[in-house]
Amino acid sequence: MKSLAILALGISCFQLSSCKKMQNPSLSQVQTVDTTLTDSTIYLDITLNGTRVLAVQKLGAGPYYWGTLVGINPVDSTTYGYNRLGSVMTYQAQNSSPAFGWALGNYNDWIRLYYYNTLPSNFVDSFFAAGNYNYSVLTHDTTFTYLGSTTDTVIKLGTTVTDTLLSPGINMLYSDNKGVLWQTFWGSTDQTGSYFAIQSVKTVKTSPLVCMVTASFACKLYDQHGNVLTLTNGKGRFLVYL
Repeated sequence: MKSLAILALGISCFQLSSCKKMQNPSLSQVQTVDTTLTDSTIYLDITLNGTRVLAVQKLGAGPYYWGTLVGINPVDSTTYGYNRLGSVMTYQAQNSSPAFGWALGNYNDWIRLYYYNTLPSNFVDSFFAAGNYNYSVLTHDTTFTYLGSTTDTVIKLGTTVTDTLLSPGINMLYSDNKGVLWQTFWGSTDQTGSYFAIQSVKTVKTSPLVCMVTASFACKLYDQHGNVLTLTNGKGRFLVYL
């Protein structure tokens, strides 16, 4: 059973920050690990405003490796994420930027997502079915109460929160190396010419439930100051922890 306390801590890494307009918002670190891609490599390969970012998960290697965060929903702290599943990769597997995340929603039985062992046996294949997906947009606010424990000091039992719901589909975010957050559903939300296609999904562990999603994508990412990042040639293989 995943911890909502961990979820809150993870989501906090995508808190909004204010800063000056970035001249080069992409990561330019040099990879010093083996970047050979195999059929099981967990990786991210994107181009941001013409600059390629290649992130290969090589836990234990370094110094410039990426890793998957466990137990968080990849949406910002103002957005309801408990009906979405996805993945976040971060530089050196830290709870900080730079980081890249995506999620797919909506699955409206969040109790089952919380208790993953109650999900239908075909859930992974059905939810992450191969095909094309639209990008989500902001819809309306929703008020909900956290499911926590009486000893939890991070998410207190009975705490009522109001967040914004996203429409069904894909949301994507990028926290750059200066901590600026960019998202598909901010700004003009114009995603003309964008796409997100899942090629395959495979369950790699049953307890806890972990699957591996392979996808290709392109989109526009917006900050909250009218700036836009154009993401092209996106592809990757991601671990999703339920």
